[in-house]
Amino acid sequence: MKGSTFMLLLLFVLLSAACTSSSDYTLGRWHQRSDFDGKTRSGAACFTIGDIGYIIGGTNGKAQRLKSMYSYNIEGDYFTELFSEDATATMPSARNYATGFAVGGKGYVSCGWDGTNYVGDTWEYNPSTNTWKQMDDFLGGARYGALAFTIGNDAYMGCGYDENYLKDFYKFNPSAAAGSQWTKVNGYSGSKRRFGMYFEINSVVYLIGGENNGDDCKDFWKFDGTTWTKLRYITSDDDLVTEGTDDSYNDDYTSIVRNSGVAFSLNGKGYIALGRTAAGTYRKNYWIYDPSTDLWSNNDGDVTDFEGSQRINPVCITNGKRAFVSTGQNGSSLYYDDTWEFSPNEYKEK
Repeated sequence: MKGSTFMLLLLFVLLSAACTSSSDYTLGRWHQRSDFDGKTRSGAACFTIGDIGYIIGGTNGKAQRLKSMYSYNIEGDYFTELFSEDATATMPSARNYATGFAVGGKGYVSCGWDGTNYVGDTWEYNPSTNTWKQMDDFLGGARYGALAFTIGNDAYMGCGYDENYLKDFYKFNPSAAAGSQWTKVNGYSGSKRRFGMYFEINSVVYLIGGENNGDDCKDFWKFDGTTWTKLRYITSDDDLVTEGTDDSYNDDYTSIVRNSGVAFSLNGKGYIALGRTAAGTYRKNYWIYDPSTDLWSNNDGDVTDFEGSQRINPVCITNGKRAFVSTGQNGSSLYYDDTWEFSPNEYKEK
């Protein structure tokens, strides 16, 4: 009897294993975390210093630009108000579509849209004193929808929109004397774009996505602080074949292109999620980039779609080990204040 019982149990285990396969699961999980404490908003500026993320400004869609600022404690999962909407402290004025970045243990906000005009000033935030200081105006001029990233002790900012689509880049050195903090950077020959995204892996920045003249940006670039290098296109369009490559690699690149989403890196891989196409199709999926092969994948389509509401212009808080998405909007009337953490190595049962 004991032998028969064991054989029946073994048969049950084998049958159960046979009925469970990778096709029963999608890759990645989105875990809801603390709601953002402030007003719902979209197009806020964001930067991360250590394990603290900072969110400032944005719009709530009621013809109101915001200037309030909050911090998010990654380990503690809570928000703290640093400046209210009626704060009288010297700080960036109310705006949305501004660009945030961090370098040297301090945070920066530059450019944006105040509801009437393009804005071109630059501000430095000191987390140790919770104070702001005005820096040199952005050398490229007032604009919104630009992107910025940090390599070493320097930050770089470019692209965006000022009634024209832009592709210029500038280096920012916060230690330089006033009047010389921004310098022009040459060498980028890619598409003009606004609402593009980037991620950084091993001190190399990868520039992806965005919208240009009503079309999706399909080119993909990397920058090491010295040289811009064109990578494979992010579309299966056979008319766009990177010189010297076989176009068969991208037959399944059906939904990478987008703008106004988020991009980040975890465990040596790059990720792009959310956003929408230039034609207005919202994206809830995500794609994974492997820099060793210059190839994108989405687990043959079996990735876990974002588990909140689809959205554009959220913020992304990441310390390189964990990544969070918060705020954003859908259409002209739905604005959000929820926060989600992405776990790339978990699986969700279908």
